[in-house]
Amino acid sequence: MDMAEISEPEAALVGKALGDPTRLGIYSQIASRKELFCGELGACRLLSLATVSHHLRVLSQAGLISSRRSGQFIFYRSIKGRLADYRRYLSQFGKRSGRSMKKRNS
Repeated sequence: MDMAEISEPEAALVGKALGDPTRLGIYSQIASRKELFCGELGACRLLSLATVSHHLRVLSQAGLISSRRSGQFIFYRSIKGRLADYRRYLSQFGKRSGRSMKKRNS
């Protein structure tokens, strides 16, 4: 299998995680910084803690973020390589489509 380092089920998890507008916003906030704690997330002010916790868990299960505890705070950071792997996985479809289009137009 000559694909990116991400399997089809893993790609589906990442797609599902980022397909939700709230999670995409949370991920964007985390990815734009080296690290931040939940209190710094805009979602923490708008959503219940249980809802934010659920969204963070989905992002974590998809391999998009990691966390570490320091005292009473939990800090989150994005796993940049995971998004790069997902992008490479998706790019294979554009390459196939481009070749198919050339054949059809010939």
